[in-house]
Amino acid sequence: MEPPLTGEDGFEIRSYFKSELANLYLPAVPVRSALRTLNGWMHRHPTLLADLQRTGYQKNSKILTPVQVGMVVVALGKP
Repeated sequence: MEPPLTGEDGFEIRSYFKSELANLYLPAVPVRSALRTLNGWMHRHPTLLADLQRTGYQKNSKILTPVQVGMVVVALGKP
């Protein structure tokens, strides 16, 4: 098993609940609103949603795998 990938800023590429990742992107926003916003960003990005779906992601997925989190970070930047 590989160690988690942690950047200099302390952000770790690992499995996250989608709501947890949304809260990292929008910490000052209530979790439900942050989750709605993250979902919107994911759906509006030109390739992110299709890339995620190729890894098994579905709109009702609650947990993002490390690969999926990496894709989100590449597309949206680090939280």
